[in-house]
Amino acid sequence: MKKLVLALMCFASVAFFASCNPVVENPEPTIAVMSAENYVNGTVEEPTVINVYDENALNLKYGFHVESNSQTKKQLASLKITFEEVYGEETYTSDTTIDLTGMTSYDFSEFLFKQEEREIIGSVTITAVVTDINNQFNTAVIAFKFDQPAQPLIGNTIEWVRNGSNVEAATAAALKAIGLEWTGSYKDVMATIRVLQNEDVDMFICPGDDYETITTDVEKFAYFVNLAETGESVDRYRNINTNASADYNDMLAVRYGDIYTLIHITHATINYIPGVQTDITITGEMK
Repeated sequence: MKKLVLALMCFASVAFFASCNPVVENPEPTIAVMSAENYVNGTVEEPTVINVYDENALNLKYGFHVESNSQTKKQLASLKITFEEVYGEETYTSDTTIDLTGMTSYDFSEFLFKQEEREIIGSVTITAVVTDINNQFNTAVIAFKFDQPAQPLIGNTIEWVRNGSNVEAATAAALKAIGLEWTGSYKDVMATIRVLQNEDVDMFICPGDDYETITTDVEKFAYFVNLAETGESVDRYRNINTNASADYNDMLAVRYGDIYTLIHITHATINYIPGVQTDITITGEMK
């Protein structure tokens, strides 16, 4: 009987202490995607769609709120954030780890883009993993993708003027802005427009009829991609004869750094002043 009482007392003690230390079925810390105004919170299944032309895109943020487990109260250890960017068939991955030693809660947030700078990429998945000092962890994911609706191109008339050996200042500045310069006519009386020397410029001479078929920025970009793969770049354009006025139907496709320009040359007016100089005016449109 005495042994039975002792056994019951031991059982009761074990039950008591077990009830004071219940098993925690989910001991991991908590993590949540921030969902305040201007925060993206799309999922992999339904990513947030961002129009790259929307000025509010520069105000967009992403963020995560993490906390210690409400039952274990274990302090946090780290927050690892991984970016996976997909552009066409290329995938780029980068990550950063934040030390949370001694903390029980933490808010992380960042702008999607640096101010006045946005990179056009296909889609992004941001994965955040919070870990506590017991190596328990939890994960949250944000996904978004970029939408780049085609924008119509607006053409601007051009009028490039050279009086004798002098290029008008406005003409010189306009040409320089797109990576070109007007260097003269040389002996065979052909006006010479060439790419800026020692600069990152590619120029292609294309059929003038192509100009009207390219109506959006997406079509223009695709045109340049095709030229880069199949075209032959040149360092100068010399189709304009300075002996007489004439119509032309040439298009110059010029890439100057990140500036892409289509120039449709349609006419050249030649004014010859005997014994003095030859004045040349080239007209057309660019976009």
